[in-house]
Amino acid sequence: MRDFRIAVRGRALMRIPLGEVPSRFPYVLLVPQATTEAELYARLAELGHTPLSGHRVTGARQDGPAWPTSCPAGTACCSWPRCPAAGGV
Repeated sequence: MRDFRIAVRGRALMRIPLGEVPSRFPYVLLVPQATTEAELYARLAELGHTPLSGHRVTGARQDGPAWPTSCPAGTACCSWPRCPAAGGV
């Protein structure tokens, strides 16, 4: 495979050449989104957390070990790692 192309309804959006990958790892790994999400959800469960679906985060920043988040008014929002709505402490 010389390149990878992303298209929607037959219209090319992007072409990614695979001849030379600018990385110390000489390969490209493509993983389906569903697989990535399943792995992340499994890891969250191992850590005792439950992901929130259907919530919009409009901003996040690292503040030491915490990640305060911003959400639209009237919606659920929390700051990891202390997020009771997501099963945190």
